[in-house]
Amino acid sequence: MIMVVYFKMLNGKNLKHALGMCKVRQQYHNKNKGGGNFGINMFPAYKERPIFCLDGDYNLKGEVYKLRFSKLYCVGMNIL
Repeated sequence: MIMVVYFKMLNGKNLKHALGMCKVRQQYHNKNKGGGNFGINMFPAYKERPIFCLDGDYNLKGEVYKLRFSKLYCVGMNIL
């Protein structure tokens, strides 16, 4: 079964509750003729833990076709 992730699904409220984060903030969002890209910072409840970054690209329909997860300012891994 293939699941489609839409950009609108990746808002702060959904991510905060699903991942148990203290704060979720949009780092950047760029729109262009073919879709766009975005970056979201996620802050865990404990200050000793690292800050995470979720970034990706989406098409005109809002479907995310590339999604990466990493610690902030570190090399991450591709999810989609």
